[in-house]
Amino acid sequence: MSSHSSFRKVLPYALVVFFGYVGFSIPLPILPEMFLDPKKSILPSFYTREWKTALLGFVMTAYPAGQLIGAPILGKCSDKWGRKKIILLSLFGSMLGYIFTALAVDHASIPSIFAGLFVCGLCEGNVAIAQSVVGDLVSPDHGSQKVSYFGWINLFTCFAFIVGPIIGGQLSDSSFVPWFTFATPFWVASVMTLVGIGIVLKFSTETRQKKEKDPVGYWEGFRKGISYKPLRRIYLINFFLALGYFSYFRFFPVYIEQTFSFGASMLGYTIAYGSVTFAVFSAIFLKRVARWMKPRNAVAFFSLGLAFAFLLVLLPETPLSLIGTIPCVGLCLSVVMTYAAVLVSDASSMEFQGQAFGCLTSVQVAAEVLISVLGGFLAGYFNALPMIIGSGMLVVAALILLASKRIRKHYSP
Repeated sequence: MSSHSSFRKVLPYALVVFFGYVGFSIPLPILPEMFLDPKKSILPSFYTREWKTALLGFVMTAYPAGQLIGAPILGKCSDKWGRKKIILLSLFGSMLGYIFTALAVDHASIPSIFAGLFVCGLCEGNVAIAQSVVGDLVSPDHGSQKVSYFGWINLFTCFAFIVGPIIGGQLSDSSFVPWFTFATPFWVASVMTLVGIGIVLKFSTETRQKKEKDPVGYWEGFRKGISYKPLRRIYLINFFLALGYFSYFRFFPVYIEQTFSFGASMLGYTIAYGSVTFAVFSAIFLKRVARWMKPRNAVAFFSLGLAFAFLLVLLPETPLSLIGTIPCVGLCLSVVMTYAAVLVSDASSMEFQGQAFGCLTSVQVAAEVLISVLGGFLAGYFNALPMIIGSGMLVVAALILLASKRIRKHYSP
């Protein structure tokens, strides 16, 4: 299959990732304001700052907690019944989850907001399935092409994190349009997910040609996968990496909201700026790294760089200074997130791609749940502490990887 033909099959799934992450990222700039702003918070005014921050961390766990359960199941089902059917099912469930969340925000019900976001996470299999599509189309021997396609998926994710936060910040601003509320972004997220359903129905083709009648069960596959030392090590490394970069995704907005008194609109622009740097470096830098370094060395080196970059973004005393420090994070993130996925794909057989990435998503969201819960408590006392801990976790990941031997490829349980 030609490179051009393969890319045309990857593109609709990459677009679905884009619309899925626009839906996911739209609420990001409003959560700190929705919980922590003294005038606009949906929480009672007598709640302490520590209690509000803890509740924010609790709500942040909803989406990844759903992913922890749903992603590996969706990955297994996509191996058995095909990518297209399962991604349609996951998108429909996500759309219903965003509608439920919008209604819950209107009624200021924290348990219902948690339940709605949990359903969205439960149905969020877009990235794992899109990564599996790359595994379907690209042979293990074409490493540079695989890096390129994973880079494209990350690039569409970046574009989503540019568009989504800006839209979310504006859609929750009643001074922009009087009838905008904190619920409006979730209504728009449901519409964006509906657009994704239309794209899959119209333009995507099934890439999983050899469907398994009885694929290895998730828990059995995960148990056998982690019993294979190189793959177990890769999952462990990805766990520490995820602790690091989710400490940034979740708590950098909280940090700058508290430090610089940013509203939802400014938070949206700041998050979008970081995503622009991520996208630019993904487009111009990833192929060069492929020529310079093997995936293992690239992940280790840039994880250490990302740990330093996290500390760097905590130094500015004025908002304008963030313009110079945020790109350092974008550069290192673009390499770490892309090549960490390549390590998993290279270490797994063609038949195990779906479950391997489903298991990877479970490992990552387990880390996201953990850092969200702990960070919610820690940020209430010192708002930079979650990111400082995240920096340390990146160093741990790099040290484990540097201490590892060469990873054998194409494992199948």
